Amino acid sequence: MFEFLFKYPRAVFSKGELVLLGAWPKWVLALFLLAAAAGLAWLIRSRLPQASPHIRTWKAGAIWLLQFALAALLLILLWQPAIMVAAAEYHCSPGGRLAQHGHRGYGCGLWSDARVAGR
Repeated sequence: MFEFLFKYPRAVFSKGELVLLGAWPKWVLALFLLAAAAGLAWLIRSRLPQASPHIRTWKAGAIWLLQFALAALLLILLWQPAIMVAAAEYHCSPGGRLAQHGHRGYGCGLWSDARVAGR
């Protein structure tokens, strides 16, 4: 089921390293995340006096948190996350499932060098 949903075996995700393939540096991502957090906080804070008393409690913070989580997810996706796997070897077992071993078998090929699973 894991391979069906994510296209690669679980071993790739457990041994791989998360990398961001975007052309811009990571500090720009951090700067945009801080700007999004501050901008959304200012927007909610400025509209809080006009909101109903029900929303002025902890619910405004929950709304900010959800909005910031969505903005952070979109920004991270713009930086093209991928998984980098270095020197992993896989072959097909007799049941047709991928298994990690030290030799090739059943014609399923070899992954060597550093490969990016996101491209």
